[in-house]
Amino acid sequence: MKKTLLTLAMILGALLPAVQTMADPLGCTIPVTSYHFRDSAKIVKNGYTTYDVKIDMPEYGTISDVARDSVYARIIATDKKVSAGKLPVDIYQDLDRVFKEKAKEFFDLHKKDAVDSEMEEHGLPYYFEMEIRPEAVCSEYITMYFTGYEYWGGAHGMPFEYGVTILTSNGHSLVWDDYSKRPEYMRPIISKHLDPSLFEDPTKIRPLPATNPWLRGDMLVFKYGAYEIAAYAAGMPEAEVHYSKLTEFLTPLVMKLCNTYDDEHEGAGAEDSCGEDAGNSLVYNMLTDAGERKVVGQPNIKSFVTAVLDKETLEEGELDMRNGYWEYFQEGDGHIKYNAAYWNRTDGSKLFVISYHTGGIVYTNPQTGTPKHGVTWSSSPWMYYDVKPLEDGDDMQYETGYITYLYDASRKVLTPVYDMSLLGNMDEIQQHRYLILPRQGKDIKVQEGEPRTSNFRYRTLRWDGMKFIDGMKQKE
Repeated sequence: MKKTLLTLAMILGALLPAVQTMADPLGCTIPVTSYHFRDSAKIVKNGYTTYDVKIDMPEYGTISDVARDSVYARIIATDKKVSAGKLPVDIYQDLDRVFKEKAKEFFDLHKKDAVDSEMEEHGLPYYFEMEIRPEAVCSEYITMYFTGYEYWGGAHGMPFEYGVTILTSNGHSLVWDDYSKRPEYMRPIISKHLDPSLFEDPTKIRPLPATNPWLRGDMLVFKYGAYEIAAYAAGMPEAEVHYSKLTEFLTPLVMKLCNTYDDEHEGAGAEDSCGEDAGNSLVYNMLTDAGERKVVGQPNIKSFVTAVLDKETLEEGELDMRNGYWEYFQEGDGHIKYNAAYWNRTDGSKLFVISYHTGGIVYTNPQTGTPKHGVTWSSSPWMYYDVKPLEDGDDMQYETGYITYLYDASRKVLTPVYDMSLLGNMDEIQQHRYLILPRQGKDIKVQEGEPRTSNFRYRTLRWDGMKFIDGMKQKE
């Protein structure tokens, strides 16, 4: 059975994992020719096996020859080398023959599987459907969207959805490496843009999806397949993220594609309408969402804190310009504590670190609607999140973490850097951690564990001119 499924996937061109249909697809003005291929065959006694494919094919001459040929090759799932711009015009009229052959192969596979498994008399009819259409178009790229469903017996079938972004310049289909050279660092932002109601623990950082991302205008779409990170009933979770939230990680190519789309579509999908996740006010998200921060004036502790937070918060804290240090503490229904400092590195750059600890009373978990006690986010090495019950029946929410930035003097920006080696071995601490940055001297103290508990201790991170070395690793 497994072998049969694999063969079918190869035949039908389901070359990428699954993706989700957009509720309101982008207005795609490119002219298309619509095709519908449907056929049925009675293979088992109790019903017909059905093959159903609908295609909106870009008309000849509406996109570049190389892009058109790449789209066609993707649709017919050919293994043959497609010479850019060399497919004849009349091959578009040959789609009928191609999909009739694919339908016959599908029926033949079902018949063989039914016979081999002795289900010919009493088995269930198989089913395959697929729709293909352009989803986004500009002068630099076209995104083709594939969605469908296949049933091969059992409790249920399997849906599939995916997008393929194709360059109009050379027909290349974008894959993970084309989007980012550091995709793992995008996980917190991608996770934040998933529907929190799908998960028991909505604050957990999810793995990257197995499928390639694709472009939906100036938005990047990250799609998970059925069962990949959630139950089948949850469908195929999708995170749609505006490219401006990922600028630190995206390649120049993808930045160019998104900017071109913006220019040609008058800012469609601009950041102020990108579907923010209401109610998710974690400090970590606040510090990372904006990506790079513009520094105004001299590069010092004052301008750095202002760039990352704001001038009002800076002024409410205690600033020590001489030692390059700032701290802030506020109490109320809860509390928030910041401390920040920067270091001059031997290569001439500057390392800026901001550490924070927050706590506040919560009546219900804003994500799930019910209190969830215990650590609910320690999978990120940059933060720790915990909810504890109070004696009066309410709950106390804690968040502790830090962000590291490097200052680029040529561009005058602070860029978040997710490199664990900058701070020794902090990724090994899977519990409460708060950095006590130095007002004097250069070393950092790490408050590991919670005060008044048996596992509480300090560890020292020693500055070596470029990064910090964990004192615990030196048996201190």
